[in-house]
Amino acid sequence: MRLSIKDTGIGIKPADVQMLFAKFSRTEEAKKHDPNGMGIGLFFVKRVIGDHGGSVGAESEGIGKGSTFWFELPVKQKEKE
Repeated sequence: MRLSIKDTGIGIKPADVQMLFAKFSRTEEAKKHDPNGMGIGLFFVKRVIGDHGGSVGAESEGIGKGSTFWFELPVKQKEKE
């Protein structure tokens, strides 16, 4: 199963996408937009999704173009009786 969410927010430089899910990591644009973040939320999300056998990621065409965040989780098929 894959769920994706697209926003119209500040966007992300393509080179910064990889750092989004690192512990205590924030982009410079995010720090300017909201200096109070700790950079732990997406790290936590990645851990929880990973612990359930899934994966998570993000995509953006750049600053000012919004972002798409997604996660995938395996779906167990019900066995036929």
